[in-house]
Amino acid sequence: MCVVAAKHFKGHGWILVKNRDRNYPTEVKLVQSQRSGIERLFLRDTTTGYSEGLNETGLSIVSASVMVKKDEKEGGGRASDSQNWTSPDGQRIRRALYQKTVKGAIKSLLDSQIPGNTLITDGKECYLIESAYTNYEKPNQKYHSIVKKISPSDICVRTNHGIELPWTGYDMKDPDQKPDRISSESRLKIATKEVKKAQDPQALLNALGVAPEKDPQMNPIRINKGKGVMRTTGQIMLNPLERVFTYRPTMSEVELKNYNKINQKESKTFFEIISNRELISFGTFGEDSKRVPRKPGQKANSSKHSDLYTDENPKGTIHGLGFTDAAKAKQSLNKIEGSGKTDAHKMQAAIAMSQRAKFAARDAKDPEKKKDLAAAHKTYQSWIDKNKKSEDFAEGTESWEAGYKRRVVKTTKPEHKNKGLMWRIKGKDRDEISIKLYKDKPSFAEFKKQMKRVAGHEFGG
Repeated sequence: MCVVAAKHFKGHGWILVKNRDRNYPTEVKLVQSQRSGIERLFLRDTTTGYSEGLNETGLSIVSASVMVKKDEKEGGGRASDSQNWTSPDGQRIRRALYQKTVKGAIKSLLDSQIPGNTLITDGKECYLIESAYTNYEKPNQKYHSIVKKISPSDICVRTNHGIELPWTGYDMKDPDQKPDRISSESRLKIATKEVKKAQDPQALLNALGVAPEKDPQMNPIRINKGKGVMRTTGQIMLNPLERVFTYRPTMSEVELKNYNKINQKESKTFFEIISNRELISFGTFGEDSKRVPRKPGQKANSSKHSDLYTDENPKGTIHGLGFTDAAKAKQSLNKIEGSGKTDAHKMQAAIAMSQRAKFAARDAKDPEKKKDLAAAHKTYQSWIDKNKKSEDFAEGTESWEAGYKRRVVKTTKPEHKNKGLMWRIKGKDRDEISIKLYKDKPSFAEFKKQMKRVAGHEFGG
């Protein structure tokens, strides 16, 4: 099923993340709704109507099921594009997102008797609702719930069994459910270990992207293409204080027909979509997906391990950026400039932070905070304007032609050759990673296809 986690970071507040697992082909639709005087932003499963997200106050909700067998059957029918929801939990969460306070959302969720491990936060405080029915397969069963406030010094991770209500979720005593309970406990253990190490929001999302176990079902992120098996369809990150919904599709289709209507000047909530590039870089996907943990005493950049959950070799996102004031913006720009990323990547990061500072300043009520945020925006914008004018600042990255020449190479691994696979597309930044293997040299068109698949904006020109 799913993994949800919450962690508090200085300067960011509470952050929620989730791996959403499904056993059916998944398409999600982005919805930004202005109704009843409040703006909500959420992803909607077009098959079941299930949804979760945040609203303009920063109120954010994610949930993991403990009524697991019922939940697994939800993919049977397709939800209408109207308000007629198939998933009652999706409807419960949508209704709760009309609330403007955490306590109001908790009351709404309890009144509607939502089952599961549900995390609710506004960025300043965070709560867990652990709840279930005694026996959901029989009518008129008693609803049980426990509400727990999470300390900022603590973390909260949940999968598909109860901790406060240990009788909920997959049953170890049931032979049919025992493998799933073992999976739930394994995913909880691994995710908890990685979440504790996360130093910033992006690292928290990546913490749920680990795949150390050979059996995909034992990992927090489940990359498994088998028919009818649970696989992670996407990763969600909710940043309440910035009101940003980030989605990383892993095995799902995303409908973005209305994307241009979101993130406008008038918007109070914002959406970001990120590629799988970072997951690919540390081997979550493909033949090289087996992660080799770093052993005590091994050098940070040793080729004998692939543990990238420290800052020894970060890829993709530039971590530690902020916009609280001009000083923080200058510090962040120094990180951007010294990141080693492409010029286009640096520019993209600066623009994103500039826009966040701009909108945060617009909405800030405290005069001093508004002034500081405006100064941060001005600092970022000055850097953007300066570098856009510089002839030395490249707008693009590596060309398609150069990438094809550099990255389409013959494999040297005997295990590949033994299978008749003689060519491979290697990773952009890590030569040892194979994006895809081939018997014959792939064409230029095939190369472009794979690059668009794995990285989206990896190449320009």
